Amino acid sequence: MIRAGDADGRGSLFRGLLDLIPTTVILVRGHRFIFVNKAAEVGTGYSRDELMAMNFWSIVHPDHRAPTKRLARGLLEGKETSTQTQLRILSKDSSEKWVELRAKRVAIDNHPTIIASLIDVTDRRKMEEELKAHRDHLSTLVEERTDELSREAARRKEKEDQYLSLVECVPGWVWETDANFAYTYLGSRISDYLGYKPEELIGKSPLDIVPADERQRLAPLMKTVIAGKAPFVPFTFQVLHKNGSTMLVEGNARAFFDENGNLLGYRGSARDITREKKTLDELQEYQQELVAKSRRLEEVNTALKVLLRQREDDRKELEQRFVSNIREMVLPYLNRMHRTRLNRDQQNYLDIVMSNLDEIVSPFLNTLRYANLTPRELEVASLVKEGKRTKEIAEIAGIAPSSVDSHRNAIRKKLGLNSKKVNLRSYLLTLR
Repeated sequence: MIRAGDADGRGSLFRGLLDLIPTTVILVRGHRFIFVNKAAEVGTGYSRDELMAMNFWSIVHPDHRAPTKRLARGLLEGKETSTQTQLRILSKDSSEKWVELRAKRVAIDNHPTIIASLIDVTDRRKMEEELKAHRDHLSTLVEERTDELSREAARRKEKEDQYLSLVECVPGWVWETDANFAYTYLGSRISDYLGYKPEELIGKSPLDIVPADERQRLAPLMKTVIAGKAPFVPFTFQVLHKNGSTMLVEGNARAFFDENGNLLGYRGSARDITREKKTLDELQEYQQELVAKSRRLEEVNTALKVLLRQREDDRKELEQRFVSNIREMVLPYLNRMHRTRLNRDQQNYLDIVMSNLDEIVSPFLNTLRYANLTPRELEVASLVKEGKRTKEIAEIAGIAPSSVDSHRNAIRKKLGLNSKKVNLRSYLLTLR
């Protein structure tokens, strides 16, 4: 341990010796310099007095302050007795230097203090970097000239990995066979669907994992396709799961050849369509059911239309019969009664009866009302529609035949029949 009370001569000797050393030597307590040698002035560009007034961390590059502080903390807390690292420092002119710092913890006046040396390694690092760059350049040149095949193999491997990554994303599984249609490759996802590990099926034919009846159906088809070196268009077939259950799959494949056009094998994929086929069958069944129900509804609608049409015809006939009965069986007698000698009360009652009858009949004569016919014209039109002649109408209505003719002309005019050769009764029969 160094004490401040040591002889001044020894302290002066110590400082003098440190000033003769070309390596920067510093003593740091807390964050402050408590001693710097002459080389520190040369290394940093600051005078000794300037350094003694500065914070040590002000000369450490910002990028290196955090790791250097961790090292200093480890020394001061006694976790380490010494340490060594390389860091950048900032000179007074803002230039950067790389230094190798070697530090040790000592006690001066019972205060933990760090004594450190800083060796400028800027030129050495520059030479090392240049040497590394030169070595890397030479290595690159050598690789470019001698490792062409290796790079090509790496590229092929990368493409193969990309291909495998892509095919593993395809629904179902992918496979490859040789020219004899024996598996040479199977995607790992086949185990998810069929329970087999790829290596269990390598060397086997796809026909080895289909039911016997399917094998009889597929074998001649496959033989024909392979003989013609043709692709397998999407086709559906059953395969056997490892547990013995069956699965409906859809497969397709394309042939691949060598540079001379010789068949090397087939590459293809297969996917599980069991649920899809079941859903499709259910949809078709549902569609057929809907078609049948639609036909039944059409038949019911047709029957309803016939019934509604018959009902409408019956209603019209009933209305016409009702109006005709009123006109033929009631109104003539009321009109005759109207021409008899009635007292005032009787006349009022008769008017009320005729008015009420008019109200009862009026809903069945709406079409004629739309032509703005007067009550008398409506009465005449109704009698004409019933086939009554002018004389009969005059007797029923209690008016002169000439008045009936006038009403007939007025009706034709209001119905737009004046300039048309249309029989009035025929036209009235077409109206509701």
